[in-house]
Amino acid sequence: MHGVCKKQAWVILKKVLCFLMLSLLFIPISLAADPGKSQIKISEPQEETEATLNEKINKESANPQIIEIFNSTLFDKTFFDTSSKRKRSRPSPSLMWLHDPEIQEKRSQVIGSESNIFESWWKINLGGFSLEDDLDFTQVIRTKINTKVITQFMDSFFAKAEFELFTSSGSIQKIYQRIGETNGISQREILLLWRATNWLTIQVGAINQGFLQSPLLLGEIPFPSLIKNIELFKGEQHNLSLTLQGAIPTTFSDKHSLRVQELAKTPLLLTSSFFWHYDPNSYYKVTLNSTLFHYSPLPSDIALASKFYGNTVVHQPSVFKYRYSGFYIGLEPSFQIFPNVGVKLKAHYIHNTRDTAPNHNRGELYSIQIPFDITENIRITPVFEYFRNQSDSAVAYYNSERYGHSSRTGFVGEVILNLYNRNLEVGFRHLRSSAVREQGSLKTDQIYYLLFLRTNYAKI
Repeated sequence: MHGVCKKQAWVILKKVLCFLMLSLLFIPISLAADPGKSQIKISEPQEETEATLNEKINKESANPQIIEIFNSTLFDKTFFDTSSKRKRSRPSPSLMWLHDPEIQEKRSQVIGSESNIFESWWKINLGGFSLEDDLDFTQVIRTKINTKVITQFMDSFFAKAEFELFTSSGSIQKIYQRIGETNGISQREILLLWRATNWLTIQVGAINQGFLQSPLLLGEIPFPSLIKNIELFKGEQHNLSLTLQGAIPTTFSDKHSLRVQELAKTPLLLTSSFFWHYDPNSYYKVTLNSTLFHYSPLPSDIALASKFYGNTVVHQPSVFKYRYSGFYIGLEPSFQIFPNVGVKLKAHYIHNTRDTAPNHNRGELYSIQIPFDITENIRITPVFEYFRNQSDSAVAYYNSERYGHSSRTGFVGEVILNLYNRNLEVGFRHLRSSAVREQGSLKTDQIYYLLFLRTNYAKI
């Protein structure tokens, strides 16, 4: 009886979310076509843009011609920019780091001279969390310090390095640890970038896969990669880009413990992604990303680790029962309903189209965020998310632990408080999920609590 009620509640919730998303997609477009019909007015005191916030932090003016690129990285929690003077076109997510106002301003001064750009930032994250399921029992206090360096050594060549120093104390019991979970230093990203033309950019290095914006497919982990980004269209309201990637998924090998007789072949991940950004006015925008992905056969070490995170694995040494090749779609509209209140919706879907059974190969994620500006410097954002990720939609070892990897369904509740004048963010997150039991998962219910305080990037 409880299961039936739960399914009925989920059907109702899906219908409500679909209705809201369709409303937000089509109604604002009609308003944009005839702005005089809109009843939503943006009051002057609310014109607190991302650029203005960055100027408050850095105390330096930015060149308006080149403010578009890495701007949102410094304040990526801002959903709306109420300034009618801003440049609305956005870059591909893989290039966001390059478009910082300070980097762009100095780049305009460097081009044609013998000087170079060298800029660095840092941020700190303090948090306490508790995680409990049949594999993990963790209760720790953790400190993370991130540093990021960007340099330009020729007119069209850039380099970026980002590292994370983290320490933790408490009780940690885990069967398998993802890369970088122990105390120490890890690299989040190291890359070289060549801007070949105005429409073609090439990146190579250990590139953080978070740029794909596909948490059910890949988490924020670095893979050795080669990326080509092609700007297909760039205008005042629309931006469309194509990103092609060839990557080597990070692996570890222990021939003795895994009973492997010979070294495995180097695995390969291929992705091709379209990113579309539509930003017709100051109170509505929508982003759409679609990704095709294909993994070559992965080694036994990854199969064994993924088994404990939800994938179907057979034989000894461990082998994935299914192969992984399919598509991912993410839609995220944002809508300002009042001068100080907005709504951001998220709908993600993943489908592994290779070999898998129908009840093993899909995943979905739905989210609603309601940012509310109490004052021009204080914002509170409640977040509610629902997710269901079947056992073999993606490689469990690589997708995001934020949603329990694979073979899990559950809910997330989160509250975030932004103090922009202090450059601080405080929040609380709670996750409760259960195993997708009809798929024979090894995992039981999972409960997760996180309390955090963190800064945004500040210049060193």
